[in-house]
Amino acid sequence: MAKGAISNLNTLIKLRHQAGELSLLANKKARSQLTGNISTQFRGRGIDFEELRQYQAGDEIRSIDWRVTARTGKAHTKLYSEERERPVIIVNDQRQAMAFGSRHCFKSVQAAEIAALLSWSALAQNDRIGGLIFNDSDHTEIKPKRHKSSVLSVLRASHDYNHQAVEFKQADQPEKINIVIKELRQTIKPGSNVFIISDFIGLNESGIKHLHSIKKHVDITAIKINDPLETALPYHAGKQYSNGEKEVSFDTSNRYFNEQFKQQFLDHNAFISHNLQRLGIIQINIQTHDCELDILRQYFSRQANHKITLKSR
Repeated sequence: MAKGAISNLNTLIKLRHQAGELSLLANKKARSQLTGNISTQFRGRGIDFEELRQYQAGDEIRSIDWRVTARTGKAHTKLYSEERERPVIIVNDQRQAMAFGSRHCFKSVQAAEIAALLSWSALAQNDRIGGLIFNDSDHTEIKPKRHKSSVLSVLRASHDYNHQAVEFKQADQPEKINIVIKELRQTIKPGSNVFIISDFIGLNESGIKHLHSIKKHVDITAIKINDPLETALPYHAGKQYSNGEKEVSFDTSNRYFNEQFKQQFLDHNAFISHNLQRLGIIQINIQTHDCELDILRQYFSRQANHKITLKSR
């Protein structure tokens, strides 16, 4: 379980051992044209024989099984299941708004640890790992590579941006997430497996449109992080609050204020959930008091993947 207000690089590296419990292959379909290690529904000349059927117009001559053709008097073609790889892209939100938490950790710390778990898991299954790590003013793109150094680059960028959010106060830029998603649209390769880790604050119709275009060619999983205090304010918690730079006053015992605060969160949450569901994007909800590994196991455990495989057979 993530803890604290800032990430620890050694902790992110050590998460490699826990990541072995996850399998990002669970319930996914590959779309990439590259050869790799994931068995897909594409048909062609791969390494796994799938079926034998009568020749159809358009089949390659070299796929004809001449022995069966001679025995039956009708042309038959061998079909194979291709193996294709899927670059895993980690989009990690480390904006100022993520540097907040009322329980075990800041949202930004939990996002960094989730990014580490997913990256190590991808490396374990021999995928190429890349990333797009961003804050309110900048972003770092990491080109997908099948190497430990690529994972460490994702971890280092997440760690550095995490500390910047705490140590160097930046102006909140809610719309930055839409700019990053637009950047992702311009750089992502078809067939990639994209994980967006964020609270999705600031995501608007522009960002949704870019997600719609991206989703046509890749798989996207949205991991939405929230803190319980964002849902409901504590009663009689005080009237003056500060983020270290600015101070504001409001009365948490005011029922109308509390209802408006809660409704604003619910409206935003409904907007995100509705549009992600409409686009066919999987949404995983994690709160700062949750154990992120336990939540991820529910979706990406090797046992769950094994059950899905057996059921499909």
